[in-house]
Amino acid sequence: MHKLEGFIIWGLKLKIKKRMGCQNMKILFIHNTAMWYRIPFFKKLNELFEIKYFFTDFNIIGDVYAESYKDAIKEMEGLDYKISGSIFDLAKELLKADYDLVVGGSWGNIPELVKTMIIYAIAKLRGKKILLFREDWDWGFSTKRKLINPLVKIFSKLADAIVVPGTIHKKYYEKLTKSEKIFIMPNATHIKIKNNNIKGDFNKKIVLYVGRLVKRKGVDYLIKAFGVLDDPESSLVIVGYGDEEENLKKLVEELKIDNVFFAGKASQDEICTYYLMANVVVVPSITFKIGDPWVFVLNEAMQCGKPVIATEAVGGAYDLIRDGVNGFMVPERDVEALALSIKKILDDPDLERRMGDASRKIINDGFTYDHMVEGFNAAVRYICEE
Repeated sequence: MHKLEGFIIWGLKLKIKKRMGCQNMKILFIHNTAMWYRIPFFKKLNELFEIKYFFTDFNIIGDVYAESYKDAIKEMEGLDYKISGSIFDLAKELLKADYDLVVGGSWGNIPELVKTMIIYAIAKLRGKKILLFREDWDWGFSTKRKLINPLVKIFSKLADAIVVPGTIHKKYYEKLTKSEKIFIMPNATHIKIKNNNIKGDFNKKIVLYVGRLVKRKGVDYLIKAFGVLDDPESSLVIVGYGDEEENLKKLVEELKIDNVFFAGKASQDEICTYYLMANVVVVPSITFKIGDPWVFVLNEAMQCGKPVIATEAVGGAYDLIRDGVNGFMVPERDVEALALSIKKILDDPDLERRMGDASRKIINDGFTYDHMVEGFNAAVRYICEE
């Protein structure tokens, strides 16, 4: 009887493995929303696999990132997708959909954690494979992280494979599970580079910040660093909006710093114009409860051929910045180090040009959507072989 049971189990596994040939893989991809920088990746996967997308928190595209809900829907033409924040709809999809592999996993808040637990429970119940897609790294342990870390370890061990965007993220997950099932899927973005030039509006060297104006972004440290420069031939342009905007404007007034401009909310086309006019793009993030998982501003600025400066609180900086080659990494909250790095670039046009060229080459050589798909495919092949 035991031999018969063993033979039946072996036969079932063989049948599943045959069905799960990488070319015929059916995928249920669960993600919060469809940001403009993810849609080209989603479309490339759609060309390779039979894939359905399930978006659990689509509204954050407008609530957090000020992007158009309608534009995102229009861009997703040709994709098979569903949008629902309902836990019941998610459970129903997981229970009834025809798929071999489910991609997803998130625990930024309680609802996300509950949804991830449901994903794991149903996928395991149905004998489906799980590909965990995460951007965490070891940015310090808040009370929240300490509480949730045991679950993160369980999720990591139970996943059949894990994809992360960079080396620092991989090192974090290697502490939680075996290294061989963790794959780097480098983050990519796209920006339409136009020849618009509004530099005449400022007529100075431009230090540029693009992003939300919230505490974690550390814009107050950038303002202080710009004040240390005390360079009348330079301007600090801050593109974005958020809860800290008024506090940051007050800081500029208190420090009596000239040539600081708050540009407010900008469209993707407008942001491209700001990148092109900049001499250096700065990402001054700090660890505030968490670090910054990646920061796509680095990708965008580098694609536009700009030198970049970021703090050690920025996950993407560890892969995107070659210190002294295409920019600088500085300790977080270090005003003097930030000011010195900015000054080095502003004072040396030849260095600025070389760094900008290096930035563009780094993106082209390792951070395109094709590279992203390669990382995803490597994880899928590993799952197939297992």
